[in-house]
Amino acid sequence: MDRKDLVKEIASYRCTMNRLSKGKSLTDPDVIKLRQGLDILIHKYYFEFSSTSVS
Repeated sequence: MDRKDLVKEIASYRCTMNRLSKGKSLTDPDVIKLRQGLDILIHKYYFEFSSTSVS
């Protein structure tokens, strides 16, 4: 997945999570599941596209 696609997917997850969390508790299993998916995408973005490198 390239950077542009990953950013779009992160944005989509964020919108969906925000929409879902307005009608549910932040501890609702559906909200938590979406948040976990978003966390995975954010970590993937960080590790694939971070400009800092470990020496």
